Amino acid sequence: MTPTHWFKGSGMVHGIRLREGRAEWYRNHWVRTPALDGART
Repeated sequence: MTPTHWFKGSGMVHGIRLREGRAEWYRNHWVRTPALDGART
């Protein structure tokens, strides 16, 4: 299946907090979708 929007589909979400030009923290999380669990697309 082709996603209809670039936010849809499998991938990784990233987050970063910047303060005074420096990174305070960085987080990431893999987005689990039915396609990644072996479902037919």
